[in-house]
Amino acid sequence: MENRPIKYLTLSVTGKCNLACKYCYRGEPNNDVMKPEWAKTAIDLAAAHAESFHVQITGGEPLLAWGVVLEILEYIQKSEVQASVGLQTNGTLIDDSIAQALLAHKVQVGVSLDGSITLHNRLRGEAEQTLNSLALLTDYSVPFRTTTVVTADNAASLGKTALLLSAFPTIQGMALDLLVRKGSQPKSGVFPPSHQALVDGLVNLKRCLDFVNARRKSPIVLREAERLLHPSSTRKTKAYCRAQLGQSLAVSPDGGVYPCGQTIGDPAFFKGSILEGAAPPICTALIKHSIYRECRTCEAREVCPGECPSRLYYNKETGAPLSCVMTQTLFKLLKKVSAA
Repeated sequence: MENRPIKYLTLSVTGKCNLACKYCYRGEPNNDVMKPEWAKTAIDLAAAHAESFHVQITGGEPLLAWGVVLEILEYIQKSEVQASVGLQTNGTLIDDSIAQALLAHKVQVGVSLDGSITLHNRLRGEAEQTLNSLALLTDYSVPFRTTTVVTADNAASLGKTALLLSAFPTIQGMALDLLVRKGSQPKSGVFPPSHQALVDGLVNLKRCLDFVNARRKSPIVLREAERLLHPSSTRKTKAYCRAQLGQSLAVSPDGGVYPCGQTIGDPAFFKGSILEGAAPPICTALIKHSIYRECRTCEAREVCPGECPSRLYYNKETGAPLSCVMTQTLFKLLKKVSAA
């Protein structure tokens, strides 16, 4: 195996899910659950070649395999590896014991929330339970962030989502994901916003976040704005993510190895089994579709984080992708603030 460091390890612990998100890029759920030994093998692999790395726990819905998740958290703690841990959940299954464990293990909790109760129920379901879980995380002083998939349905209400989230003192940030044409999305009837709708939504979101943050002890940070203010180390290598550098490893519930979480389950990206010690793959398909742009006419080119290569691969976009619209809009908004 090549001694290439794994800096970002994704563990998809189960294919099960208790929701049916219309646009899910994983497609139909299945009953696969990762064996804890496979997760430990992947962690050992990362620890052997990197001083520090990040472990992202996903699904399906990872809390449907809470026993596996807890065993992973305890293994990382006992092994004393230099790893930060994140968990992305739909938030419907968090209870007191889970909230306490997430806090004790310093897990970076991400919860999917697509807007108001009405919008979230239309796109995902169980909005009331998700909001109850955010309240429970707040009760236990668990920091969390949210991720919103931006669609034609909710682009106009991004600001309202920020106002809704301001009620929770322990929220640290919001993130915006764009639709990926994989899995359920192509037949979902859910579409990306128009360029103008995205611009208008971002302007409204920034206005609402400014209003909210002026009244909070700790700000709600917008991930996409933060990337422009503080470019990551991958920016210096003209790469969007660790997958393009061969420093990312994603493990499916059945132990399969892929370049990144978004490619899990796609035979075109299957790179072997974790039990075979599969190396973190440098994926030529992702490099080809990286579209790291040196856009000479774009004001944001010096801080632009580039584009998600797997999203471009699946979406096969032509012309300016929505990520460019997002970057340019936020750059202009931030520039106005710094000039004020």
